[in-house]
Amino acid sequence: MKMKLLLTAALGVAAGALLAGLMLTPAPAFAATGDILTNAANMHNFATSATHDTKSDTTRRCDFCHFPHADGTLLGAAGKTIALWNRKDPAGPFVPYGNPQNTINASNLDATLGGQTLACMSCHDGSLGLDELVVFPAVFPLGGKDILFTSGAGNVGPSGDYEVLIKGTALLGKDLTYDHPVGMEMVLPAVDDGLKDRTTVPTGYLFGATYEVECASCHNPHLYGAGDTLPFLRNTMADSALCGVCHNK
Repeated sequence: MKMKLLLTAALGVAAGALLAGLMLTPAPAFAATGDILTNAANMHNFATSATHDTKSDTTRRCDFCHFPHADGTLLGAAGKTIALWNRKDPAGPFVPYGNPQNTINASNLDATLGGQTLACMSCHDGSLGLDELVVFPAVFPLGGKDILFTSGAGNVGPSGDYEVLIKGTALLGKDLTYDHPVGMEMVLPAVDDGLKDRTTVPTGYLFGATYEVECASCHNPHLYGAGDTLPFLRNTMADSALCGVCHNK
């Protein structure tokens, strides 16, 4: 009986230590945290409670991009999908950054771009309204057929709603010639010594077996950020820390 009690106590201590270790281990910098559900100022939060100038008539926040029963078979090359994606595909075609020198090797550009970029472009190319969804939940005020944007720049559609299009600095268009390259394999330092070893870049910044750079390499679409992490940046721009994740300059 004494032995059994000692064994039970030992197991309890071990389990407690393991749990403490799991709880105290710091999360990696790329953790998929977000504040869409809690931050009314998040520009990707289009619920009626939003405090910025583009809001809708629904309290739902996630459905503008994801839905539990959407097909999630987004765009792009095989394997580059976004889970439960609920937006229509951007039409393209897109003109990528094409400088063939040094870091930017045009032969490594993926003409189709990856899902992590095309997801962003379904709004930010300016061709699709924010209400261009695959599934409209029946609980939406217009009976699961549309979304009424009660404020925001755009044209009034046939149902009287604002068909809000991205404008201003958030509008990237289809010509990405002057934007950081996306859909591009991050080459090894042997090819370009201005880059770090891609195998040492923290998980979450590069995508797929070919270590591709996409919009989500720099941006976390769920976390609005503040100060030097605005807008939606995965790392701070103070001392160019975000650039230093990949670049060795």
